[in-house]
Amino acid sequence: MAESCAPNLESARKSQTAILQRLAAVSQKSAGEAIGKSETWVSRFASEQLKTCADLLAALGLKVVPVNNVCYPREHIEHLEYFAKIGMARAGDFVKLDFDE
Repeated sequence: MAESCAPNLESARKSQTAILQRLAAVSQKSAGEAIGKSETWVSRFASEQLKTCADLLAALGLKVVPVNNVCYPREHIEHLEYFAKIGMARAGDFVKLDFDE
């Protein structure tokens, strides 16, 4: 049986926003040249089809992130946060060792 593919509207909105912000930063002309399309095609795609594309990504459980970002499973981050909180709570409990004697 197929998995449910209900789009996460918040995720779709964030993906669409990220794409539009990046498109504004690099320009429609250079983005179009990179994929062999005209600036007009990119403009039309952004205004007519980008929301549908973002909705599809969200329905598939995908999201748009910058290429330099690294994503980790949520459970991994939760474990790191847990141990960081323990460490911060005990930061004053440690005895400073003096090796200059």
